[in-house]
Amino acid sequence: MQSRWWIWGVAGLLVVGLAAGGWAVSTRHQPAPPSAGAGAGASASPAGKLLGATTDLTVRVGAAERHYLMYVPAGYRQGQPAALVVAYHGEGSTAADFLTQTSLPAAADTYHFLLAVPQGWRPAPGQPASPTANPQSWNDGAGRTPAAKAKVDDAGFTLALLADVKRRYTVNAHRTYALGYASGGSLVLQLGLTQPASFAAVAAGAPNAFTPATLSPAGRVPFIVIQGGADPLVSKTTTGHTVNQLAQAFGCKTSVQTRTVVTGVTAATYPMCPVGMTASYIYVDDMGHTWAGGHGGLSNLVTGPDSPAVSATELAWQFLGSQQR
Repeated sequence: MQSRWWIWGVAGLLVVGLAAGGWAVSTRHQPAPPSAGAGAGASASPAGKLLGATTDLTVRVGAAERHYLMYVPAGYRQGQPAALVVAYHGEGSTAADFLTQTSLPAAADTYHFLLAVPQGWRPAPGQPASPTANPQSWNDGAGRTPAAKAKVDDAGFTLALLADVKRRYTVNAHRTYALGYASGGSLVLQLGLTQPASFAAVAAGAPNAFTPATLSPAGRVPFIVIQGGADPLVSKTTTGHTVNQLAQAFGCKTSVQTRTVVTGVTAATYPMCPVGMTASYIYVDDMGHTWAGGHGGLSNLVTGPDSPAVSATELAWQFLGSQQR
């Protein structure tokens, strides 16, 4: 695993100006300079155009059939190991929404990583997803989602998905990552605790409050959490408490080093962690319950304001891409 050098370059990412409506704030994709692990020759997609292809795939988890979308960047070559990012949407959303409303596919084109976007569980699997009538959700450890109440095996789904992707594509076993938004963010943090052998690092945007699971003895997973101070659904205090619990579960001391990156944006790290472990927290004063860096989605009346100062996709990738198992 790599060092914590990346945090000192955060300012370059956070000054990216992004603005628009909804929970993901911009239709523009403005890539940061290639981060560690991005590879030489990374090139951006033409504005508004994706270079790769998306496929709808299925796996069996017990008696259930689960779906995920697979985005393969145009630069991918079978036989050449590529990084893999598994991206979990928020409750009430869909994999297609997450692809459309974030800049993740454009980032995959730029940095040449494979992108798998699983579909959450919905109460009526044979009916279309609906944010209110048939919402897709995750068993994310919070205990309040439909998937949690139904005791859905999303950990098993993740293992099946990873096995299926590795069967179909050439994945770099040292560079497999997870990221998620809201309920999806809670899930990836839980997976870092319970399946540390699956991912080299995880990133969560606006995660829901949850009680961290018992740490698996198999290892530790570096993580970053990005939280808005104007989030009407999850408070700064709540997320700070969750991050502290996670850091302690991974063996870090609770003392924190903070620095102001730009006005209204604070980066925090836990300096006293076991070797190979990194715990980081980005706090954006004026950001609501959003995944900044895409477009469309929920109304600001629900999520709170967007931030003109942060690109969650670029920030998450710079962190993830700097980590190797």
